[in-house]
Amino acid sequence: MMRARTPSIHHRMMDREITVAREICFCGWVGELEDREPVYAGDGEWGLGCPMCGHLDRLEAWSEAARGRTLAEAAQRRESTVNATLDT
Repeated sequence: MMRARTPSIHHRMMDREITVAREICFCGWVGELEDREPVYAGDGEWGLGCPMCGHLDRLEAWSEAARGRTLAEAAQRRESTVNATLDT
């Protein structure tokens, strides 16, 4: 008996890089890095600002690809939070 082969979730997850980071700010805020606010840092660079104190993390040690994905995720989360607030 032959079975149709379907890709498992595990295999699909291995095809893409997943960046998960918990962040602790100097002010004591703890959360996912992507829950910070995207902030323009000047000279074409972006960073993530702490939602409590505004401390800016430019993610300079990260690869450009990982930094771009993280900033995009943060922007998407920020937009969905703003939209949810406007809907209530």
